[in-house]
Amino acid sequence: MFYRIIIIIIAISMLFSGLIGCGVGAKISMLSQGNKTDIFSEIKEEAPIPKGFSDLVIKAHIKTHLEGYSLFEPKDSPHGKPEYPFLLNIDGQVVIWNAKGVKEITPEHDWWGRITPEGGKGMRYELNKKIRLRPGRHAVSFVLPAEECMETVDITSEEGKIHVLEFEPIYNIDVTSYKIQPRIPRRNFMSELRECEGFLDGKRIP
Repeated sequence: MFYRIIIIIIAISMLFSGLIGCGVGAKISMLSQGNKTDIFSEIKEEAPIPKGFSDLVIKAHIKTHLEGYSLFEPKDSPHGKPEYPFLLNIDGQVVIWNAKGVKEITPEHDWWGRITPEGGKGMRYELNKKIRLRPGRHAVSFVLPAEECMETVDITSEEGKIHVLEFEPIYNIDVTSYKIQPRIPRRNFMSELRECEGFLDGKRIP
């Protein structure tokens, strides 16, 4: 009975997420069409920060199932493909970085038998980029178009400093986790992405 209730709740959530998805898709489309070009520039080599600028390291990752896992998945889905797109919009300037995928097999459970968020066989994509921009307040939108997922945060950079902006994935709850430890839901990448959390210099952005 308990598992049936969980399945019903998830089904209802998927229905509402589908209805809300139209709005999210419109926002993502808008964020992908920035018209600015002078907000930041990518830094590929180590060099001193010029006066009047600050550096921002962008880090993010996601793990997906391998290609062909689902028969119903669209052919143009990047899940399990060699590259996965990450989109960033800062104050209206947009960039899309394609991160290379690495096949990964990690333990599915920890020492206590609990499901681990990225445990199992899948494809892992990691983003690590450095950009240079003017110090001050900036609106940053991190977008995963393939998941219809976005996180918008406000950050403040200081002149002459290197800041680290990280986006951590939060996956959906794995229903099978209730069989291992009832009442303690666990998240796993095979249940796909729910949202991302932003951290600036190690501190969660409210």
